Amino acid sequence: MSKHIKNMLCFLFGLILSNSYAIDIYVSPNGSDSNSGNVNNPLATFFAAQQKARVYAGKEAVTIYFADGVYYLPKTIVFNSRDSGSEKYPIVYRAQNEGGVVLSGGLKLELQWKPYRDGIFKAKTPKGILIDQVF
Repeated sequence: MSKHIKNMLCFLFGLILSNSYAIDIYVSPNGSDSNSGNVNNPLATFFAAQQKARVYAGKEAVTIYFADGVYYLPKTIVFNSRDSGSEKYPIVYRAQNEGGVVLSGGLKLELQWKPYRDGIFKAKTPKGILIDQVF
C-alpha cells in the first residue's frame, strides 16, 4: 500500500473519530421536552436543550439547533460554567436557518376576544401577570 493511500486512510479514520464525539440537539416550537432531542423528536424549549447540553459539557462537542419559530422564555436565560463546554468540546447554540428564530422574553397570551363597542374588542388576561407592553 502506498504512503499516499495510508495517509489518506489515516486522515479519513481521524475524521470519523472526531465526528463520533459530537452531539446534536434539536429544538422546535412543535417539539416536546419529553422527546429525546434528536432531529425527528425535537425538544420544545431553550431550557430543556440547555439542560441536555450540560450533561455533555466538556466531554463532547454539542450543537443545539433551533428550528424556525418563536420561543417564549418564561424566565431569564442564565449561563454559567456548565454551559461553556471547553475549547476542545464547545457548546454552540444556532438557528437552523439564519433569521428564522426568535427568542422572546414575552408571554404568549391565549385570549378570548369579544366585541366591546365601536369596533373595539376586549379580553380578560390571566391573573397574576404584569403587562407593560402589548405587541
